[in-house]
Amino acid sequence: MLEIILEVLRFFVLAMALGLFLHADRSVTYGRRGFLLIKIGFLLILFGVFVEIIDQFDIPGWGMVANVRVNFYLVKIVGQLAGSLLLLVGLWYWLPSIRTMDEVQEALDRSRSDLEEHFLARTCELEDEVDRRCKAEAEGRISDERRRILFENSPIGITHGFVGGKYVERNQAYARMLGYDSPEEMAQAQAQAGSTFSHVVDPADVERIVNRAQNEETVKELVVRMRRKDGEIRWIRLDMAMAREHHGRNYYFYAFALDVTERKARAEALARSKQRLRSILNSLPVGIFVVDIEKHILSGANPEALRMSGYTREELVGMPCRKTLCGGTTECAWSEMEEAVSCLDESYL
Repeated sequence: MLEIILEVLRFFVLAMALGLFLHADRSVTYGRRGFLLIKIGFLLILFGVFVEIIDQFDIPGWGMVANVRVNFYLVKIVGQLAGSLLLLVGLWYWLPSIRTMDEVQEALDRSRSDLEEHFLARTCELEDEVDRRCKAEAEGRISDERRRILFENSPIGITHGFVGGKYVERNQAYARMLGYDSPEEMAQAQAQAGSTFSHVVDPADVERIVNRAQNEETVKELVVRMRRKDGEIRWIRLDMAMAREHHGRNYYFYAFALDVTERKARAEALARSKQRLRSILNSLPVGIFVVDIEKHILSGANPEALRMSGYTREELVGMPCRKTLCGGTTECAWSEMEEAVSCLDESYL
């Protein structure tokens, strides 16, 4: 009876071991052939133990083979020998896979460690990049705000936009220069006229502005006529600076506008005065010499003075005054009269 109990206990222990192997079968990746042989070996040993348990009850009907009962072959050959052999072969195949799994696990651990280090380094880089972009955006907002303040509050008319495009923005000073209360009012008037250059009087000036904006990096002192809201024509000086794209083409412009109507009128009046004075001096029947009293040289003469002296204008200009006017004396009379003499502009002659 005790032997039966021990065999039954051995049967359950082996059955539990087989159950553990069957449960672990889902997670086995390496050495599956050896693992399968181990399970078959356990099954054969269990079969042999089961036959031994049955043999303890002396159940009749077992046959004889070579004067040996069949249960002996089942227990010793099939159960113990074959089962143990398969178990050993299975262990031979399966045990190296444990080392392989350990190596794989070590490799996975190293990879995980490398990934964590890379992740931390990348996280730091991303944090630095986010900080840099935040600072750049903040600086960009500050820069945009500064440009907006300068643009809107500048006492000089400013306009900017895409070269040859329809989008053009102007500041308050530009609109007021042309008689509009605001840039919006000016934009509405141009929208009704159907052109952003409707305030430019001469179409040739429009073409000149666009061509120079497309082909030059900067434009200096471009003077064109513009029409105010009330129809008055004004002379406007434009100084332009262009921004280029990566292909080298001008795509954006900034233009600074200054009303030079009064200045141009004064310059024209002065030119007319000079021309009239030049005509008067050239028509006088007396010789008139122009003297630089600081350098004591002749800087000009009217036609009658040239006739009297016998020099051409090119020969006379720059000549010491004592040679022509003072008769070659060592003393120049002009040196005593410097404070009393008022000089004429040499461009008159």
